[in-house]
Amino acid sequence: AGTATASYTYAGDTNHSGSSDSENFTIDPASSTTTVSCPANVTYTGSAQTPCTVSVTGDGGLSLAPTASYLNNTNAGTATASYTYAGDANHSGSSDSENFTIDPASSTTTSM
Repeated sequence: AGTATASYTYAGDTNHSGSSDSENFTIDPASSTTTVSCPANVTYTGSAQTPCTVSVTGDGGLSLAPTASYLNNTNAGTATASYTYAGDANHSGSSDSENFTIDPASSTTTSM
């Protein structure tokens, strides 16, 4: 991405004099796509749940697998995984987020 130049010089021939020209043009950054993928449910374990994956793709071979950021991912309830790709010299930024549910763990009651 950035400014590029195209030019050509014609040397001429017996019947034509030489000439040349050049023009600048802009190569815009390609878009990127960020995808966060999560299972619908996981079970409470007492530890932070990090079951999601992230992929960032784009033209020119952009292929990243960064780590998601999480909110509310320890206790039973709704948790969120997200990622924001800031972009680079050749790609614009993108982001995605997904919710998943942390189900309560089972319990066992025993009478004595």
